Amino acid sequence: MNAFCRQKGIFTHHLETWKKAFLLSQQSVTKTASAKVLRDEVKHLKKELNRKEKALAETAALLVLQKSSTRYGRKRGDDDPLKTQTDYRLGGYGHPSGCKPRAKPR
Repeated sequence: MNAFCRQKGIFTHHLETWKKAFLLSQQSVTKTASAKVLRDEVKHLKKELNRKEKALAETAALLVLQKSSTRYGRKRGDDDPLKTQTDYRLGGYGHPSGCKPRAKPR
């Protein structure tokens, strides 16, 4: 290595300095690449979280609307012209035996 340095007119400590600088730059390139991958993953996860938060908010709003509609006299299935067999429990028609159940004594 000394003979090579003499031919080129450089010192061995210059080669060592250049080698260290080269290795450090390669490490920073690797760190930059991994940082880019992590940034992309964070971006994807934030987008997915935002989508799920919107879906949750929509579901919560529908639940609130459903609860408020039952408070103001609407029953489940009021908009359905053919009531289901479970409506007899709510005082509607459609009892399996063809008649309404008796009123509960007070």
